[in-house]
Amino acid sequence: MISRCRGKGKTDSSSLRESRQLRLNQIGSIYTIQGFEFDYVGVIIGPDLVYNFENQTWIALREKSADSVVKRSGEKLVDLLKNTYRVLLTRGMKGCYVYFVDKETEKFFKSRIETRESYQKYVTPVLSPITIDMIRVPLVGSAPCGNPLVGEQNIEDYILVEKSKIKPGFRYFILRAEGDSMNLAGINDDDLVLCRLQEKADTGDRVIALLGGENVTIKEYGPRKDGIRLLIPRSTNKKHMPITPGESDSVQGIVQEVIKPSGLIQ
Repeated sequence: MISRCRGKGKTDSSSLRESRQLRLNQIGSIYTIQGFEFDYVGVIIGPDLVYNFENQTWIALREKSADSVVKRSGEKLVDLLKNTYRVLLTRGMKGCYVYFVDKETEKFFKSRIETRESYQKYVTPVLSPITIDMIRVPLVGSAPCGNPLVGEQNIEDYILVEKSKIKPGFRYFILRAEGDSMNLAGINDDDLVLCRLQEKADTGDRVIALLGGENVTIKEYGPRKDGIRLLIPRSTNKKHMPITPGESDSVQGIVQEVIKPSGLIQ
């Protein structure tokens, strides 16, 4: 069974018209498919060529063939038949369906076919040609010592961050988290935290607070109580207690997200 044949070489107009009309469900032989390629072919491996597993050899059975050319061939009958079937099997550009009259021959073919698992390890992943726009964001230290948090004196390095993470109109910085006081909020020791520079926050925000002009901490901005907002830890470690900010303490920024390794390039 063959579908959508394509001619190669010179073909007269009458035969080409015939092939177009009969290009679906055609039945042919080695002699009728010369010069054509097909999407799919179905090949019957007949009883004239069989594989003997015991002797591990191919055997040509002239008497099993109805082809006059095969019957008249000389001693190289095995080579003739193998070449004939090879041509038939390669006519399908998208695929080939095969039926074996002799089951030992079928067994031999199956033993030589690579499974998906056998060639999967040789597959090389294709890298996406899509590029990602990046922006340099400063990595600041954790002890300003009286200097502005994002001042030049506190910038330790610059890290490339995906541009899609940066909201227009805001300044950003990155802080390296220390300790486990916010591990329940998804911020762990040594995480890189992308922060938006701003001094106002809402209840529930994860904020970067500057305490005493020197110490930086990441905490949750608590609800207002008696005019004061507590800085609340979210941790499995019970030693961490809420912090009551003093008059000199201030919010320096809002945590936007913890940057995973795939989202940055150092």
